[in-house]
Amino acid sequence: MKIELGISSEDFQREYFGMKPLLVRSAFSPSSFSWRDANGIFGRCNVFAEDFKLSHNGLVPKSRYVERYRDIGDLRHRLIKPVVYDYLRDGATLIANKIKNEPIIDSLAWQIGIFTGQPVSTAQ
Repeated sequence: MKIELGISSEDFQREYFGMKPLLVRSAFSPSSFSWRDANGIFGRCNVFAEDFKLSHNGLVPKSRYVERYRDIGDLRHRLIKPVVYDYLRDGATLIANKIKNEPIIDSLAWQIGIFTGQPVSTAQ
């Protein structure tokens, strides 16, 4: 998946880096990253972790979009997908930090690092 930011690296360095944010919409083709891809990544995330958040006019309490369930005696957590999708359709932002070992995310991070000339990490 290739990112197209619509600005040269040099222009970014001169006009934005360290000065102001740059918002780029449609930086890659939606056909390159599907809801199936997103669901797969979110399914492998710890949705109960502090780094996983849903923001809609402020942070949404996890109890509204994460449910607990028992899996062979272990207590686990998963997204209540219809609720999350409703929030997203209404303009919410899903924040998933520290995503590890996901090739699509790693590729995007690598491209951003090359573009900015700065180190980029997908996990801590």
